[in-house]
Amino acid sequence: MIKIYPLISRLKKTFLHISFRRYLAVGLINTSITLSIIYLLKLTINLNDIFANVIGYSAGLTVSFFVNKKWTFNSKSNNDFIYFKFISVFAIAYFANLLVVMFSINYLNIDSYISHAIGIPAYTVIGYLGNRFFVFRKKN
Repeated sequence: MIKIYPLISRLKKTFLHISFRRYLAVGLINTSITLSIIYLLKLTINLNDIFANVIGYSAGLTVSFFVNKKWTFNSKSNNDFIYFKFISVFAIAYFANLLVVMFSINYLNIDSYISHAIGIPAYTVIGYLGNRFFVFRKKN
């Protein structure tokens, strides 16, 4: 049987950590850029939701890597493999986001502009956990 209290305690500690607040700050900037690009592409050239989403999320990827590496997680690693791990976590978080967006649009009949915003929490939680405990994990 899984002991719930230690799990809740660990999650609480994880999401109260300074790196989570920093991750959210970087995320707010990236989110505003991402959503602006998505909405602009949809409004100006009537780009479909999937392509607009791909372009929007791709825009902040490299900036996000360097800012999160240096400021959020204070990583000193110069390993080339770290960027591959970052891209892998991004891909998992991105597809979770896209799944929520498309489910909201196609099954819940929520407006596509709102659906893109609804997908952000899935991306944020998966991205943070993957980056903190896999990509930029501190070695003991």
